[in-house]
Amino acid sequence: MADPCCIPGYPRLPRGAVLSWGGNTAALLEILATNSGSSNINQNQTRFLGFGGAEFSASEPDVEILWTRAGICRNLYVRAFVNGRPNATPVTVRRNGANTILLVSIPAGSTALVTDLVNSFAVVAGDRLSVGVVTGATAGALGQVKVSMEFVPT
Repeated sequence: MADPCCIPGYPRLPRGAVLSWGGNTAALLEILATNSGSSNINQNQTRFLGFGGAEFSASEPDVEILWTRAGICRNLYVRAFVNGRPNATPVTVRRNGANTILLVSIPAGSTALVTDLVNSFAVVAGDRLSVGVVTGATAGALGQVKVSMEFVPT
């Protein structure tokens, strides 16, 4: 039987971990991850990714995930393995169709890991989450984008 948490052809995505010390559970920390697979985003485009999914979508409602409990989203990690963009490309976690404060800017041509380890935002049950990527007018593609962030229930 196939592993239900894996996307065929991609490495296993982390699901979460229980952190404990002294025999007591201290906090539940979940890792949310997504990637764009082999799809690219070109100039003058806004595209969206859903956590746990693959491929960019022009339609945010098609990839949003529905959140089930209250907590804090934090520690955003993003890496593009293909980057022909001559300008920086913003990547933003979105809640209910709007940008949150959790964002990074992928530098022009960079394939290095970029992070936002400072900002965070609260979510409640029923919120819809996605990741938005917006490119500028100059030619060049961005692809194989990997995104993860932490979620801590409250």
